[in-house]
Amino acid sequence: MKSTIALSALLFSLNSFASGGFFCDAKVTTLMDQTDIQISGSTGHVVGNPLIGDITIAVDGTEAKISKQQVVGYWGEGPVLQLHVVDPQAQYSVIILNYDQNSGTGELVLDYGEVVARTYDVSCSFE
Repeated sequence: MKSTIALSALLFSLNSFASGGFFCDAKVTTLMDQTDIQISGSTGHVVGNPLIGDITIAVDGTEAKISKQQVVGYWGEGPVLQLHVVDPQAQYSVIILNYDQNSGTGELVLDYGEVVARTYDVSCSFE
């Protein structure tokens, strides 16, 4: 019985080595105004998709969740973050984010709500 409990604990811990996340801040400037965008997510070192939760997006302070199932592409190993999120019907891209922490440069293509834009004014941090 003790060996069964120990084996179970070991198996359950294999998928949770560590967790972290990312937080990105972007500014979209139009002729009329500036929109502040924040995108964040939680990640873990697990087999398969490393996202362990939904994506959070805030547009000018109004926050919403985007389902993890809408993320069709994610790469976040090392200093590079790449994120591709589609709408719930998988008809168009909602977020395409590329960021290189080494160079401090990135690009965000956004089609979310009433904000349709591309910006290079992106800053991301990783945990």
